[in-house]
Amino acid sequence: MGAGFTALCIMKMMSQRKERIQILYRLLVSTMLMVLVHAIANNVLALFITPIAQSLGTSRSEVALLNTFKAIASIFGAPVWGWLYKRAKVKLPLLGGLAAFAVLLYLMSIVRSLPLIYVMAFLIGFVFAGITVMPVTLIVLEAAPERQRALMLSIALSGSGLGGMILNPVVNALIQNHGYGRAFLILSLLVALLLLPSVWFMPAHVPLKTAKGETPAADSSGKKRTDQKLKLKPYLILLAACFLTSFTSLAVLLNLPSYLQLCGYDFAAISLMTSLGSASLLVGKILLGYLYDRLDLKKATLIACASGMISTISLVLMPNPVALAGYLIFFGFGAAVGTVSPSYIAARFFHKDRAQAMSGMQVGIALGTATGVPLMAKLLEVIPQFQLSWLFTGALIGVMSLLFLTAIRLYRQEAQREPTA
Repeated sequence: MGAGFTALCIMKMMSQRKERIQILYRLLVSTMLMVLVHAIANNVLALFITPIAQSLGTSRSEVALLNTFKAIASIFGAPVWGWLYKRAKVKLPLLGGLAAFAVLLYLMSIVRSLPLIYVMAFLIGFVFAGITVMPVTLIVLEAAPERQRALMLSIALSGSGLGGMILNPVVNALIQNHGYGRAFLILSLLVALLLLPSVWFMPAHVPLKTAKGETPAADSSGKKRTDQKLKLKPYLILLAACFLTSFTSLAVLLNLPSYLQLCGYDFAAISLMTSLGSASLLVGKILLGYLYDRLDLKKATLIACASGMISTISLVLMPNPVALAGYLIFFGFGAAVGTVSPSYIAARFFHKDRAQAMSGMQVGIALGTATGVPLMAKLLEVIPQFQLSWLFTGALIGVMSLLFLTAIRLYRQEAQREPTA
């Protein structure tokens, strides 16, 4: 009898160890998706604009339009990918998308026509919409322990910043030494040889056993969760909040170099500040995920939005060194709202329709990026006291926080009216 009990204990320990290994593997794959795919599409692609323009004998502004085509395509692609992930296991659509992404990068290495480059960029944007944030959220949240979900999700999503920090200097060196065609080819091989096998061998999801004292059907406030449908009013409010996340955070991030130049900083200082800003964002994502696991959903979101407002106030006070330090401290935590909050809030309120909900949020985020970045650049040009331009961004962050809190309140009211899962 004692031997049988010992054998059962050993089997239980082995089962728990296997579950942990599976969870860590899925987290690793998710992080790799953000490190490679997200960084390539959102950061590294900009490095190719100048060499392509020089090779084709055209202007940089014309080549830069590939970013516009990519952004437009992601708006159309997100609903399609949401439909696919709702009807199939994550692995199959993701493998197809990664294979297509690798092929498109290879085609970019051999295409020598600007119209064809626009076509490739459009297709890259369409594929990109379904092979980063959406599958990463689904992979992590369907397997992560309840009390570590937000933290693990934020760790995976922070891979985008890590990828930018690693790939930018490497790809820049490849372009300088071997040409942009060879650089595209190497990126294609990295996706094909690293990501495709990793996703292929990803273990199937096994529902986790409830740990002692843990209630998987409860949210961070202790209230029961339900499989809510996409109620139109709160969902539209949440979409508006998601629109403002990218409208504000990316408006800051992508206009920061030119703003620092206006403030009188030299190139070396600007490079250092942008790198520190990326590092701040990396840390901020993980910290926000930790708070979502430990605090009520409203409190964590409000703290992050307040940090975003403090960072914009710091920009208004530039070039004061104390203000610069304030920006670096608070920006990462505030800007993390744009990546972590939409995915996590969708996961808290939608379980059966999670992919569909996230696809709509990605459309809102893409629209915010397409409008917020150029508008902020224009404000910096036309307002005589250009520092005051950031007051507009700070006001929008205030509106964004109210939208988030309103959506959360409405969803919880709906949860109280529906039977628990």
